[in-house]
Amino acid sequence: NAGNQNYSTIYVGAFSGVQTSGAFDQQNGAGANATTLATGAVVPTTNNQLIITQLAFNSSGTPVSIDSGFTELGPEINFKASTFYGGQMAYLIQTTAASVNPTWTRTNTNVLTTRIATFKAKVAGGFFNI
Repeated sequence: NAGNQNYSTIYVGAFSGVQTSGAFDQQNGAGANATTLATGAVVPTTNNQLIITQLAFNSSGTPVSIDSGFTELGPEINFKASTFYGGQMAYLIQTTAASVNPTWTRTNTNVLTTRIATFKAKVAGGFFNI
């Protein structure tokens, strides 16, 4: 469309302990009309990475959940028709680099989209603060 029906939502998380240059490492994402949606696997290239994921959906109703040890950030944003999409953001601090492919879940079927990204720690064995 011509941009008159774009209903965006933004998710923001602030973390310290991330490299100031070259922090971004891996990303993946997926979309489907479903009740569950995996982000797509990422494999961080170093230990001690911050992994962030988000889910967006286009119907109101049930809350979301995520598996694989991720922690949801703040309250979920619920969908509001003709205004903005609903969604949630979550994070994981992965001390040992390994493949991760978390699954988001809602109890009602709707259009879901998700992204996942990994970020390197400032120093080896470093830590992150929210």
